Amino acid sequence: MNTRIWSTWLTVTGIAMAVLGLAMIFLYATPAFDLARDGVNAAFWSGPVPPPAALYGHWVHAVLGAVRAGWGTMFALVAA
Repeated sequence: MNTRIWSTWLTVTGIAMAVLGLAMIFLYATPAFDLARDGVNAAFWSGPVPPPAALYGHWVHAVLGAVRAGWGTMFALVAA
């Protein structure tokens, strides 16, 4: 069985995960994440989101993005 395809697939997936994690860290407050942000906010608040809650949501997604970027980097390094 050719393992090169799996190594390549895991490398590409790891890089994509790392890029998405970095995007979650730096671009969460931009229109790029409007759909995700609006879905989460609608689940918790029926009206406008209070500013402290919006800051907390951004912090939580930045932490999640950091974890995703770390895992993606680990996947890419293991596969290389």
